[in-house]
Amino acid sequence: MTPACVYKPCLALALALAAGYCSAADPTLSVTGTIQPAACTLGFPEGDRIDFGGIHLDARDDHPTALPPQYFTLSVECQAPTRVALSTSNGTPHGFNGADGLHNHLGAHSLDVFSIRTSEHVLAAYLLRPDLSQQDGDSAPVSLLEALGNFEWMAAHAGSTLTRQPAVPTYFSWGDTTAQSYTRMTSRLGLYAVVNSREKLPAVSDQLLIDEAMTFKLTYL
Repeated sequence: MTPACVYKPCLALALALAAGYCSAADPTLSVTGTIQPAACTLGFPEGDRIDFGGIHLDARDDHPTALPPQYFTLSVECQAPTRVALSTSNGTPHGFNGADGLHNHLGAHSLDVFSIRTSEHVLAAYLLRPDLSQQDGDSAPVSLLEALGNFEWMAAHAGSTLTRQPAVPTYFSWGDTTAQSYTRMTSRLGLYAVVNSREKLPAVSDQLLIDEAMTFKLTYL
């Protein structure tokens, strides 16, 4: 998983200040500066790779295989208190929607899951849900908030997912009733996955490797 940040452009500020009428003898003070957001870095303190290891499929040919949830911690470090929003996208061209009904086994809408697929087969589907009990802002418990592209925040719930619907991403942020500024934010997220049934997977004589990447993005508010 490779973090990615979206930065607002900087605004250069140059002001010349003078008091009263300036004659040749009047001193002039020039004030210059650059207004820019405090830079934030997104990372994974426990590592940026989730490995399910060897996956044993359900013995029944027509039954998908649910995998045990895998949890990871995501952290945001800023140089100064900053309001940010977290979003994500799938890293493969076939990775969005078209989950071959696997979303039903994840208890989610089809638009809330990502699929891992070849050109002809859906191999697996997965989604991200937060652990609401482990969300911190500056080392203190805070609420996790969610919003669509309009940034109208509401409290996240147990069924919330971090996803990317067509042209309208879902955002997570930290705060009370609206996104607030922190220097350090941490979030515990769970990855829930299900592998397609044997009869829908491509025929393989040995092993089938599943390798997927996801990009997380920060947006300054």
